[in-house]
Amino acid sequence: MNFDFDLRDLQDFDSECLDENNKKNILNIFNLNKYRYLLNILKDINCDDKSKQKLEEQRQFLINQAQLNFKIINSKFSDRIKIGSEYYLCIDKNGENFVALKNNFNDFSSIIIGCYKLNEDLTWDTID
Repeated sequence: MNFDFDLRDLQDFDSECLDENNKKNILNIFNLNKYRYLLNILKDINCDDKSKQKLEEQRQFLINQAQLNFKIINSKFSDRIKIGSEYYLCIDKNGENFVALKNNFNDFSSIIIGCYKLNEDLTWDTID
C-alpha cells in the first residue's frame, strides 16, 4: 500500500489526503510494531526474581494497552480520526463497538466504555 503523506510530519495524518480506512490501517501497523518491539525488549531482559515480577507486570500492562488500542482502532468511527481529539468508545444497541468524537456525542442509548485521546505517536490514552 502506498500512502501519500510524510510520516515525519504526522500533521498530514489529519489532512484530507487519507481516507478513514487508510488511517485505521496505519494506526494498526504503528501499534502492532510498537507493542511487538516493547514486548520483545521485556522478554530479553535478564534479572533477579523480584525484578522479573515487575517485568511481568509491565508486560501484562503493555498487552492490555495493545488490546485496548486495537479494540478502538477496529471499531466503527462516526467521526473523522484526528490526532489530539478525545473520543468515546461505546457499545451500540446491537452490541457493536463504535467510536464517537466526545464533543459531538449525543447517542445516550449506547453504553460508554471509556474516553480516549489519540496521541501524536498514533496510540490511544485513557482519559479519566
